[in-house]
Amino acid sequence: MSMISEQVKELRIAAVYKEHSLKILLEQAANTIEALSAKLAAANMERSDRYYGCGWISVEDRLPESYTEIVLVCLKNGAVSVAINTTDGNFVNMMVGASRQKFRSFPEHNPVIAWQPLPEPYCP
Repeated sequence: MSMISEQVKELRIAAVYKEHSLKILLEQAANTIEALSAKLAAANMERSDRYYGCGWISVEDRLPESYTEIVLVCLKNGAVSVAINTTDGNFVNMMVGASRQKFRSFPEHNPVIAWQPLPEPYCP
């Protein structure tokens, strides 16, 4: 049983044994907690339908801004790479070397299936 469920149960038990005004207050608190818990669960379910998990966004749901946002991409085979979205909705792999950057398209047999923004830089 979740912590919220336990607290609601305790509030309802306490409501049975307390004075009338406190009983009403405890009952209202339990109802509020249950309602908010249900809303939170529904929001989490909705989010999990849109995301693969851990911040991954399906390319079927949304694409990043073209040429403005460097992102991580997940390929069909599970590989992860750094890429940029082009104006036609395709991603190109960014291969950064010591002396230059190279761009190449991902193969058709292993397309990008999800993406996520790069994390914020580390701040010690």
